[in-house]
Amino acid sequence: MAGSVEPYDTHTGQRICLVIRDWQLASLNGIPSIFESLGFRTKYQDLPNGLADDWLSTELMKYANETGSCFVLYFAGCCLCNYQLTINGAPFDFHSVIEPFMTSTQWKGKPKIFFFQVSRTKPLLPTDAGPIGPGYSETFPASWTDFAVIRAGEHLTEAVRSALQDKAVARQDFRFDVVQRIHENYSQQLEHGVSPDFFASTGALLKPLYLMSTSIYR
Repeated sequence: MAGSVEPYDTHTGQRICLVIRDWQLASLNGIPSIFESLGFRTKYQDLPNGLADDWLSTELMKYANETGSCFVLYFAGCCLCNYQLTINGAPFDFHSVIEPFMTSTQWKGKPKIFFFQVSRTKPLLPTDAGPIGPGYSETFPASWTDFAVIRAGEHLTEAVRSALQDKAVARQDFRFDVVQRIHENYSQQLEHGVSPDFFASTGALLKPLYLMSTSIYR
């Protein structure tokens, strides 16, 4: 019966949002303040030039070792080259960003949401080996649960902001209602430029997830 599954408890512990930008011209359009308004402890950080691998892995492990009730990562400014994501010009597998939170005992059974905003594209090269590079896989290990991934182009920021600033939407189940609204908002903007396809994987969220409850917003 609908509604028989208890939702994730995201309102009795600290909720964390980490916003990382790889490219300074990448649009964030109020994303940090939106999550702050939803009660998340939010940190914004530009990715240091030349320090992508060491800095990113160290920063992510800090958060993977924290204790909280809900985690959001918003990664803006990725580049898409030959169908492969890159950061600071180097190939980037977004599985490596998600994995520390999947193996962390502190985050086991707690909802984790990952947004990847692709802000730049480069033309295909004649040496392109195939349609999808190793960093662009849309499959995840079956053991990974309680997470969602959303990947789209530059218009993702506006789509997320428009959806979540509507408190009625933010109180709905993220797995279906919120993601659907984000997708609708995103699709309405595609005529303004060429963007990577919208991709969302929410099936690993095993319970209803509400970013805002009626007790928080009146």
